[in-house]
Amino acid sequence: MASVVQATPANLLDSLIRRYLKDDLSVKDYVPFILETVTHHRLLHDRHGHSAAASGSGQHAQQLRIWTQRLRSLLESQQSGARWAGVCLVRITAQQSTSLFSDHVRTWVTLLVGMLTKHESSSNLEAIINTLSELFAKTVKRPDLKSDVTSKYLPDFHNHILNHKNKKELLPTIYKALTQSVTLFPTTFRLAMDKTEALCVAYMDGRFDLEPELVNAAVTCFAALHCAGGKNPNHPTERITPSEQWRANLQEIIKAMHRCLNVLFSTVDEDKADQPEMAGRNKYLTGMPEPSADAIQRYPQMFGRLGSLSKALIACLTCPTKEAVHLPLNNIVALLTRIYNINGKTPMSEARGIDQQEYFMLISGISLIHLSANDILKTILASAQDHLVRHMSHLATIAIKSIRHSSGASATVRSSAYSIVESCIQAFGIPFVNMVQVPLMSALLEDLRMPSARIVNPLEIGAGGSNPNSRANNHTNTIKHKGGAGKNGRRGNNNVNLSELNPLEEIVSAQVFTTALNILSMVLTTSGPNLSPHARAAADTLVVTHILNSQHHVNPIEQSETSFYTAPIRAQLYKVLTASVSSPGDTQSSLVPLSVGIFRAGLNDSEKFVRDNCTMALTICDLVIHSRMPPMQRARTVAKPLAKGEKPVQDTGSALFGAFEIEDSKKKTDTKDEEEDNEEEQNDDEEEEEDEEDDEEEDVEMAEQEEEETSKKAVGVPSTSSLSAFKAAGVVVPSTPVEKVTPAVFASPSKNESEQQTTSKVESIKTTAFSSQSESLKAMSSTTTKITTTTSTTTASSVTASTKQHTSQKESETEDDDDDDLEIPTINMDDDDEDDDMDSD
Repeated sequence: MASVVQATPANLLDSLIRRYLKDDLSVKDYVPFILETVTHHRLLHDRHGHSAAASGSGQHAQQLRIWTQRLRSLLESQQSGARWAGVCLVRITAQQSTSLFSDHVRTWVTLLVGMLTKHESSSNLEAIINTLSELFAKTVKRPDLKSDVTSKYLPDFHNHILNHKNKKELLPTIYKALTQSVTLFPTTFRLAMDKTEALCVAYMDGRFDLEPELVNAAVTCFAALHCAGGKNPNHPTERITPSEQWRANLQEIIKAMHRCLNVLFSTVDEDKADQPEMAGRNKYLTGMPEPSADAIQRYPQMFGRLGSLSKALIACLTCPTKEAVHLPLNNIVALLTRIYNINGKTPMSEARGIDQQEYFMLISGISLIHLSANDILKTILASAQDHLVRHMSHLATIAIKSIRHSSGASATVRSSAYSIVESCIQAFGIPFVNMVQVPLMSALLEDLRMPSARIVNPLEIGAGGSNPNSRANNHTNTIKHKGGAGKNGRRGNNNVNLSELNPLEEIVSAQVFTTALNILSMVLTTSGPNLSPHARAAADTLVVTHILNSQHHVNPIEQSETSFYTAPIRAQLYKVLTASVSSPGDTQSSLVPLSVGIFRAGLNDSEKFVRDNCTMALTICDLVIHSRMPPMQRARTVAKPLAKGEKPVQDTGSALFGAFEIEDSKKKTDTKDEEEDNEEEQNDDEEEEEDEEDDEEEDVEMAEQEEEETSKKAVGVPSTSSLSAFKAAGVVVPSTPVEKVTPAVFASPSKNESEQQTTSKVESIKTTAFSSQSESLKAMSSTTTKITTTTSTTTASSVTASTKQHTSQKESETEDDDDDDLEIPTINMDDDDEDDDMDSD
């Protein structure tokens, strides 16, 4: 019988060494397979918490020894591909085995730092820098390795990677390594502080050939330099704390941005009375290259520099600090105010020597400046929410102006303006919504409006058709078009579909539509009951209309083959409807019945996350309708009846420990049970007697009521309901004496006696009713005459009452009509000169 062979980690490691690592020329081709095998099977992992050499058998220890020797030979190989493979395998070894890292880290670091001084390819240098950064990071909590490895080789590592700064493809990797070093080893990093800061600022000057990834890496490294502290500008021999250095870097960036704005806003007039001091102390930020004399090159360079500095400001605000820092909030708000005061409708300065083309260049790039300012404002709102409460009204003015000026702009600018509103609502809540409610709801309704309700100018189409929903129709119907001949040419365009003729009439982009829906959902959730009734009704109508169109596969863009209502848009629509149901208005009709049907139809959506949103919405509607009932019905467990011959299940105690046999306790429990049974029987007898007495009293009352009704019918007196109707109409009904039958008083009779008495009583009532019937016929004639005399007076009174009621209804209707005629005030999108300028606090 053949023996069963099982693979062990030692066998797999031996197979990799013998078959894939033996040749330096071909080893680079098998590196991905080797890394996957080592990672999945954890071939180098320390098992059972012991060292790798002592944990397994002698074979496994021997294979690990051969593995480390082979790695060293690969690092010292003459082949570039073999050296790259050795660097990759050293990194995976340090990640999996702590014992191998501790034993061989000195050798690996020595070889890798020496490779930085040689002529290596960019891919090899990138792998070496990443591997060395990881090896140094693993020595942070190892005091035994800090003195031998970190303090000895880390300064050389910084100098060597800074020498490769001219290789642009390596700069993101270099910035990442320097950022990690200054964060983990701030004291050792001070020697490379000046060179690193100069390298970071060099790629923030707004040159044209800079990639966004490179700029982001540079500003992130610059923001992390505060961890190493800095020199005191007043006392060069002293050093300042990291928190003070962070504040100094932030202020230097703000001053550099003001210097950029001075160049850009040279063609417009601005209030410079409240501008702070522009002179900076950072020699690298102040030593940026001067802008070009040619305006064609100057404006793009300044736009790029301002964007890079704004990213640096955001990086400083989001960089983690070990100590509490002092935020220069007023300086940041003043910077944002200066940016937002200049927009596309700001006039050119009337000073002499201003070139009109330079002004046009500024207006063409003003959107880039506002996008950068929006990012800064969102960051400051997220990092300093409570400290910005005193600036809330000022920020509300900024948000309103951003919404106005972004109307008709690109989707990116419009979405960025909405993102400011979203951040402000998250920071301030209901007070901010009340400040910007009217312009915000007007903008949202405009962006969510259906295409058929938008303004369409028939002159743009070249046809004489008219859109009944277009405001331009009022002054274009009288225009005579000369194109076409005969009756067909003049009359054939009366019923033209504008959506087919005007391909430019489209709904807003999906990005703006989704962002507007998100803002509307936040507004409804935050202050839904406080919104204007007309704005609330218009928003709900638009949302429901879009949802029904999406469910019936109606595309608002008829010329497009792809559906506008994508899965994210449908999910956002359901989210807005859920927010509207959750926060209803005081004077608003309930949307719950319609919403339940819509959400149930949404359960058939093709996308799972849309169906999940509808399921959650139905749960919320269930809670709204049945506020005291839990949203989920749990099935109740009912015990099944025992079959014939089946024994009842024992409880847990008797099943585990058996029946307890204690005589004294059994006797006591038996006597207690007998006493409780006797008391229960007595209580049952008393309850039966009380029930019998209650039944007898109810029979007597019913008999009395029947007697009164029969006597009234016999005499001709109407019932209680008819009496109330006659009294309401003003009819005087005569009262006829009716003989009262005094009920007999029963002194606790027995059951048989009580039944006999009730039967005799009913018979006596019948006899009295028949005797009084003859007398009622005589009284009918007299009552009819009285009723006829009173009808004239009642009709007059009823007419006056009805007229009063009619006039009151008219007044209420007129008041309701006045409320319905109210409209949301429109916003003047033009930036008039009379608008108040936003000054900093």
